[in-house]
Amino acid sequence: MIRFFSPLEKILVSVLVLIIASTSVYLYFRFIRENSELIATDGGIYTEGVVGRPQFIDPALLVGNPVDRDLSQLIFSGLTRYNPHTGLIEDDIATSEKSKDNLTYTFTLLADAKWHDGQPVTSDDVVFTYQTVLKGESFKNTGLKQTFADVKVEKVDDRVVRFKLAAPYSFFLSNVTIGLLPKHLLEFVPVENLEKSEFNQHPIGSGPYKFTSWTVSNDTHELTLKRNEEYYGALPKIQTIIFRAFPDQSSLLLAENTLTGFRLNTDQLPAKLFSDSSRFAGFDYQLPQYSALFLNTDSDILSNKKVRFALLLATNKDKILDIVGDADVVDTPILESKADLDIEFSLERAMGAFFDTEWNLPEKVKAKLEEANKPADGAGGPLNMKLIDEATDLKFELHALQDSWLSIRLDNAPQTSFLLKQGENKEYTVKNSFTFQTIGNAAGISLKVNGVSLKPLGGEGVVLRNLVLNRETLANHVVDDVQAPAEEVPVVEEPVSEEPIEKPVEEEVSEEPEEEIPTPVVDEMSKERINDDGKRLILRLVTAQEPVVFLKVAEEIQKQWLEAGAKVVIETYSLPDLQEKIAKRDYDILLFGQNLGYNLDAFPFWHSSQAENGLNLSVYRSLEADNLLVSIRNTFDERTKQELLDKLKKVIAEDTPAVFLYNPTHFYMIDKSVKNIQLGKLSSHSDRFTDLSNWYLKEDYRLKEAFSVSGLLRWIFSF
Repeated sequence: MIRFFSPLEKILVSVLVLIIASTSVYLYFRFIRENSELIATDGGIYTEGVVGRPQFIDPALLVGNPVDRDLSQLIFSGLTRYNPHTGLIEDDIATSEKSKDNLTYTFTLLADAKWHDGQPVTSDDVVFTYQTVLKGESFKNTGLKQTFADVKVEKVDDRVVRFKLAAPYSFFLSNVTIGLLPKHLLEFVPVENLEKSEFNQHPIGSGPYKFTSWTVSNDTHELTLKRNEEYYGALPKIQTIIFRAFPDQSSLLLAENTLTGFRLNTDQLPAKLFSDSSRFAGFDYQLPQYSALFLNTDSDILSNKKVRFALLLATNKDKILDIVGDADVVDTPILESKADLDIEFSLERAMGAFFDTEWNLPEKVKAKLEEANKPADGAGGPLNMKLIDEATDLKFELHALQDSWLSIRLDNAPQTSFLLKQGENKEYTVKNSFTFQTIGNAAGISLKVNGVSLKPLGGEGVVLRNLVLNRETLANHVVDDVQAPAEEVPVVEEPVSEEPIEKPVEEEVSEEPEEEIPTPVVDEMSKERINDDGKRLILRLVTAQEPVVFLKVAEEIQKQWLEAGAKVVIETYSLPDLQEKIAKRDYDILLFGQNLGYNLDAFPFWHSSQAENGLNLSVYRSLEADNLLVSIRNTFDERTKQELLDKLKKVIAEDTPAVFLYNPTHFYMIDKSVKNIQLGKLSSHSDRFTDLSNWYLKEDYRLKEAFSVSGLLRWIFSF
């Protein structure tokens, strides 16, 4: 027994026990560390900061409020959903099946799908959502209403529902991502009263999170969501999500330390300020959207396609990007830049595009009026240089008076050399310049440009090199008009009186005719174009007050277009007031953004059927475009669909119903404590929550295999 040990032995035994105990503890923790992995665990609170005010969380009422869309994304679920990682529309609360003729879609609801109040999701809810609400006579969202106007919705049984289409529609599955509504809670609420329903303040859905509370303090709205433990899909790891909605971004940033994540409005605050943040990680993304100048083709001025094209050429998009910041140039309604279209910015070409319109620069109007007001007996007059100055192209006509070797360059094309024999003619059309690299015999060539004769180029046998003829130099080569001599007016002698008379004072004879053609007042300092009636080229540009970058872009457009002779008057409105302007098409130009959604279905934006009440903001009508848009919808083959889209972009580019500007880059800032974030290719801002089930805040070590003594011993003896 230890009481018989000597003091030294007691010390040694104690030390030995301590060594064994510490070694055991060390081996245990080393075993745990080497045979375990760090995994995500449930729990945690995520606080999202947003700008705006929640209004209508009901998914049928979503319009443009991003706060509503974020909340609806988490609370509700649709028949299908978008997968940002694959870019495909996938099944959500139901499985789908398409008929061979592409006209019937059958959906079977998941057996364990429940509403947040515990009631099962049934076919009655699907029919109620689409047939009763979205197709209801008093439903206010005309866009959604038109989408399902020709679709029949039928209940097969409690879990199966069938949609029958009037024509094949390749984008149909993307339209049923809309969150379902619970019939048992809303069936007695008139459709026109859904906006006033308490359901917007206490929503009940079937999505991964339940609504629990909504409080307001100092203009900041705070909404709390809890994980739906009976969710039919994969349960999210994060237990609680709090949305804090601020009136503006400045207020949001002041509360930055209370937030886990927020979307950065880069037109108010450069994203680079957060690039070196020790707390936040930045995620950048683009949506399938563009900001554009929609030209109202019903406008008196913009009904002229040539005027619209001139304004397009007068738009320097690179300077607009300097204002917007992180963005890409967009030139087509399918989000392409330049593509194979000849629409590069050129003020010179913009001036030329105005040539065949009624709109002239003030100095041209003045010259035209002076010419019109010349006496009828006067001959000649100044050459009408509009044939050269304002022409879109320069057409050169070469005639050989004698044999002559020529070497020419058309614009920036490669040099060409040839012999032009006596009596031969050649015609060339250029955009900017026609350059003679060499003329073997200057006297052997006569030239016209746009029908205007040019002076002789040189004498017999003279060789010319590097003669550049463009809009700036041609004025020196144009043949001066020869003034015809005025006809001699016979003198009529008056009878002579016998009485000497005083010679009358000679009056100065005016060269002006007795009756002048009425002339509009021309401000010589103005750059605004004027037509023959004296009307100025003035256009109303309407846009939203938010985001503020729209006003900055509008002011840049105002500056650029004035250089081409078009005056722009800017009007800004709140979103509700702007929506009224849009509904009435009360504008010449609308600076606005459009999102193509989960597909490239341009039908809602450009088909003539959408010109009056739909999203066709340019009131664009084209039979060719209409046919292409319908064909794109009816085509399921992706290669054929792309060929049709290529044709569509060319038709729209030729008609110029809009000036497409840019696709902005967005930034999402999120605390680095949040793990496993993969945004993918988003279609809307709220899609960032599509992958939320994979996010987590907490983690812990877990053994790769269940712990056992035998496993521990095998590990010990493996040393």
